[in-house]
Amino acid sequence: MSWDAYKHACAETSPSRDPSLSFGLGVLYFKMGIYSKAQENLSQTLKLNPYFPEKQFVLYKLGVCHKANGNLKKAQQLFKSCFKIDTKSECASFAACQLGSIFENRGKINKATTKYKLGVTVQVSPETIACLSWGLFKKNYVQESILLLDTAIRETDLTALQLAELTYLLSRCYASLKNYTASLEALRKCLKEVPNSYVYWVSAGVVYSDSNDLNNAFQCFSKAILYGEGRSELWYNLGILYERSTQRDEAIISYQHIFNKNDPVFLLAAERLRNLGTNSSIPDCIHPQIDITSMPIFTGSFPSLPSFVQSSPLKLLGKTPFEEILKYQMPLVPLTESPQLEEFQEGAELLAH
Repeated sequence: MSWDAYKHACAETSPSRDPSLSFGLGVLYFKMGIYSKAQENLSQTLKLNPYFPEKQFVLYKLGVCHKANGNLKKAQQLFKSCFKIDTKSECASFAACQLGSIFENRGKINKATTKYKLGVTVQVSPETIACLSWGLFKKNYVQESILLLDTAIRETDLTALQLAELTYLLSRCYASLKNYTASLEALRKCLKEVPNSYVYWVSAGVVYSDSNDLNNAFQCFSKAILYGEGRSELWYNLGILYERSTQRDEAIISYQHIFNKNDPVFLLAAERLRNLGTNSSIPDCIHPQIDITSMPIFTGSFPSLPSFVQSSPLKLLGKTPFEEILKYQMPLVPLTESPQLEEFQEGAELLAH
C-alpha cells in the first residue's frame, strides 16, 4: 500500500484503534528512516493487539529503532524477545546478528562473533554470512573470513547489492594482509556496482595510502566527500595525507573538522595536532567505522544520492562533472607508479578552499 493510500485509510480509521493501520504506518516510517515515528506506531500495534500475527517482525523493527536512537539496552531486550518467538526463522537469524552487533559496540568481540555464528546456524543467508565473516575478521581470523566469503561469492546466487557488500568485506581482509593489489581489485568491483558509496571510496583511499600512492588516495577521499557529509575518519585521513605531503596548515584544518569529543577519531586527531612539527612518525589512514548490521546488505538498499550534494559549497575535485562521478571507475594505476606532486598539491588546495 502506498503512502497516499495509508493517509486515506487513516482518514477513515484512526491508527490508534486499528493495529493493522498502525503496523503499516510503522513500516512506512521505518523505510523512510523516521525511526521515532516508526517506533511510535509499531509500539501502538502491540498495545492494541499483543498477539499481532507479525509480532516477531514488529519486535525486530522496534529493536532496530531503539538501536538507531542509541538505546542499546532496550534494543537488546527486544532482539532477545524477537529471537524467542521462532528460533528457526529468518527474523531470528537477523535478531541474533543484531545482538552480536550490540556486543561488538561494547567491545565484546568474542560474544559478538558467537551471536553472528548463531545467526548463520539459524539460517544461512548473505546477511548472516556477512556478519560472521566480519566477526572472524575482527578476531583476526582473516584467512577463515576469506574462505567463508569466497565460498559465498562462488556458490551463492547473490544480488548486485549482496555481491558488492561481500566483496567489500573481502577487500578489507586482503588489505589487512597487505595484499593491496587484491584489495583494490575487489574495491573496483564494488565501486563499479555502487559508485556513490562513501564507505567504499574511503576504504579505497586508505588502501592507496597504505600502498604509498598518495595521489589516488586523495582522489578517492575527494569522491567520498560527496557522500559522507564530512564524517570524522574522512577528515582524519585527509589530515594524514596533508602531513605526508608536508602541508601542515591544511593538516591542521582537516583535524580541526572533528568536533565530537565522544568520537574515538577525535582522540586520534587530537594526538596528531599535539605531535605536528615533532619527529613522531605519521600513522596510517583508517578505514570507515561500520556497524555490519547497518550496512546496505542488511538494510536492503544503498543510500540514494544525498540532496545536499547539489548545493555543496565544495568544488568537485579534478573538475569532474557531477554526472561523470556516478559513472567513475577507479583507474588501473600501477601501485609502483609515483604520483605527480604538483597534481596532488593542486587537489589539496582545491579542498582547502
